[in-house]
This record gives sequence, structure tokens and C-alpha cells, in this order.
Amino acid sequence: MRFVVAFLVLTLTPALPPQDASDRFRLFANCSPVRLGLVGVQDDTDDLGLSEQRVERAVRSRLRGARIYYSGPTAAEVSAMMGDDPFGAVAARRRLLQAPFLSVVVHVVERAFNLRIQMGQIVYNANADLDGLAVTWSSTTTGIHGRDPSFVLGSVSEMMDGFIDDYLRVNGEACRQP
Repeated sequence: MRFVVAFLVLTLTPALPPQDASDRFRLFANCSPVRLGLVGVQDDTDDLGLSEQRVERAVRSRLRGARIYYSGPTAAEVSAMMGDDPFGAVAARRRLLQAPFLSVVVHVVERAFNLRIQMGQIVYNANADLDGLAVTWSSTTTGIHGRDPSFVLGSVSEMMDGFIDDYLRVNGEACRQP
């Protein structure tokens, strides 16, 4: 009797997808370079000395070090090209928009900060024949900066390392192919 019950439980229980199937959905980009979509710094203290340029430099440095940084034209630059070759510019814009992008936002209030890094991608709904933007990976941390911007920049670098580790783990095979 126990054998029959165990057999029924095992055969009627749906198979769970492997854990990395979720990661693959969230992070797989066929090893496409990652573009920097938005860097925002809101410093309510005005005296910390943290700027969007410093955060952007830290993020770009990490992406370049991992060789996954998109350094092509921006959407505005591609749009400006449309006068001479509208079809080529449209194709270039479509490739740009299909590349995953990062959003990095830092909010500083008094001695505390909040950091959020998100990866977005264009996703396609075949049933509705629509595509749109979706955040597929996100990480947030909160900390105390001690009036030293290097604490915040260190957190940016640490979170970028975590993103890059996850991205390369999921896209590793695609990145190794010529």
C-alpha cells in the first residue's frame, strides 16, 4: 500500500523546473553587451560630493572589465542618423533597444543611502504580438556612508560585481561562442 501511495505522489507531482531556469529567464541575453540606461543620484545632503559621473564611471568600469559594456551610439545618436539612411538607422535603433540595459539609482538622505541596480530588457508577448520593457533583474541595498562617498561607490562596485557574476554565469556559454 505504501508503495502505491509513494508511486502516485511521485507520478502526480509536477516536475519542478531547475532553479537556473528562473535565472535564465531573468538574465539571459545571449551575451549581448549591456548598455547603461540611467544613472541617477539624488543627494539631499549636498555636501557628500557624490555625482552621477562618479557612479557612472564605477558602473562602466565594471562592465568594461567584464567585457560586457555596450559602447555603441545612444538612442538619440541613432535617431539623429535617420535623415540619410532611415532603414539602416531603424535597424541600428532596434539592435540598440534589444540590448539589455542597466538602471543605477542612488538616493542619499543625511547619513544613509539607498542603492538600486536593475537590468531591463525588451520582452515579447507572442499572444498579443506586443513588446515592451520589463525589469528582469533587480538588487537593492541600504547603508550608512559616514560622510564619505567612497562607501557608496564601494557599494556600487560590490553590487555590480554581483550582477556581473550572475550575468556571466547565465550567459557564459553564449559568451564563449565566437
